[in-house]
Amino acid sequence: MTLLTILAGGVLVGVVLCYAYTPLHTLLLRMGIVPSYTERVYSVGTGEPHTTYVPLGDSLTAGVGAGSYQNSYPYLLATRLSERGGQVTLKPHAKPGATTNEAVTKLLDGVIASDPDLVTVLLGVNDVYRGVSAEAFTYTYRYILERLTHETRARVYVVAIPYVGAPGLTTPADHAYLDARTQAFNAILRTLAETYHLPYLDLYTPTAAQAYAEGGDYYAKDLLHPSATGYALWADILYAHLN
Repeated sequence: MTLLTILAGGVLVGVVLCYAYTPLHTLLLRMGIVPSYTERVYSVGTGEPHTTYVPLGDSLTAGVGAGSYQNSYPYLLATRLSERGGQVTLKPHAKPGATTNEAVTKLLDGVIASDPDLVTVLLGVNDVYRGVSAEAFTYTYRYILERLTHETRARVYVVAIPYVGAPGLTTPADHAYLDARTQAFNAILRTLAETYHLPYLDLYTPTAAQAYAEGGDYYAKDLLHPSATGYALWADILYAHLN
């Protein structure tokens, strides 16, 4: 078996898994059949200072699995930020299933137009699952950071691709393949963050540990996305980084 055959097989596995383990609600969101929580603007807290927080991402930022957007990590993070004093306007720009390329074509202009003070970028899970090459991922993510750092005044945070999917969701071989790609792409993200002098928020390490924790309700019913409990943990982790 040639190296090319092995690589092609790995890409096919990623594409198949991306759709085989996609929840029905996420598919309906992609097709526009059901509304997205990210089409709304949320105000949390009151008074000054006023902060506009714009999270950029995919289904994980859209809060799939949380039950309501108020249980998503961006909303919980906005709440934590408002507790320090002032109002936080939350303008999520997230599309379930989005790759970095789709984030550029469908979301990035809206993020910039929102005139954000704070931006978190959590993208890459779908690139991993769909077999996007490391070179294409690097190029597109660099383009996102280039525009955010030059066309906004926002504090931009690069969030690592988290560990997603409960043990047993895929075969051991598929799991090892996807996890290796996740870690490789996170190494790319860390390098890009350093290049642009941006904070890199490590969400992978604590979520990988949580995936194998005994008991609890960390995952939603699809066993892929976090539950409200899982997203609350993410918000705590990100808030600690932001502080």
